[in-house]
Amino acid sequence: MTCNPRYEILFEPMRIGPVTAPNRFYQVPHASGMTNALPRVRAAFREAKAEGGWGVICTGACSIDPSSDDAPLPYATLWDDNDIRAHALMTEAVHRHGSLAGVELWHGGASVMNRASRLPPLSPSGIPWMATHVGFMGNLRPKTMDKADIREVLRCQAEAARKARTAGFDVVYVYAGMGYLGYEFLLPEYNHDWAPSKRCGALDDRKPPAAHCHARLVSGIRELQLR
Repeated sequence: MTCNPRYEILFEPMRIGPVTAPNRFYQVPHASGMTNALPRVRAAFREAKAEGGWGVICTGACSIDPSSDDAPLPYATLWDDNDIRAHALMTEAVHRHGSLAGVELWHGGASVMNRASRLPPLSPSGIPWMATHVGFMGNLRPKTMDKADIREVLRCQAEAARKARTAGFDVVYVYAGMGYLGYEFLLPEYNHDWAPSKRCGALDDRKPPAAHCHARLVSGIRELQLR
């Protein structure tokens, strides 16, 4: 069967930064419900897509720190060496078929309840996520972040990026959408009083924390590559 020339580009390799996907069939991050509780099932599920020809296979949201704890909902973590080994099952399975593996690093901010870690949720201005929708996601009163909190989240972001590369991931995301922590800093409804000079100090007087998360992610990966 011949391919319509208008679709041939989909089968061409595509360069993404320092790596190259074998084609342009890109499975974007999405939740599977398998999480770290079922690492071999998760790996087999992602491998099936790679075997079917997808060029890039991604995880769903992956927590970078216990301050982003979504229990009892199913969620993935990248907190320690056990998590690295669990995710390596997936990356190795995907790589067997020549595909790239991607991970979506996530901090839930005010949307999580932290039922297991018992840590206070974090928020730019101490406002619960979806505060007008009782029963939807988190409704705890979160902690208003200060400079130390922001720097700690950035440190966790860089450390999670290093763990991701150690686990074998080729593509690493900063999840700054859907109302989670990075996005909360960008929303005036949830960020009433944040000013870069007030919160981040010497980090940068213009960039919001979401941009700093990306910068720390890149620096964390580069540091690992230089070791």
